[in-house]
Amino acid sequence: MVVLWSAAKQTVIDGFGVQEARVRVIPNGVSADSFPLATAQSRMESRARLALPEHAVVVAIVGSLSHEKRV
Repeated sequence: MVVLWSAAKQTVIDGFGVQEARVRVIPNGVSADSFPLATAQSRMESRARLALPEHAVVVAIVGSLSHEKRV
């Protein structure tokens, strides 16, 4: 079994009973540097483009909404 981080490895071992020797951690191959942090200006522009109020709370998730991800 392949997981993306060490905590997921432990969850697979503890929660699903998979033998530790059968689990490998292979980190995501995409560098976080590819996704620069938003600036105040870019946030303001995005809110305007999406017609969101200035102080509205915005939450986003990219991924599969499955039980084991505990969204």
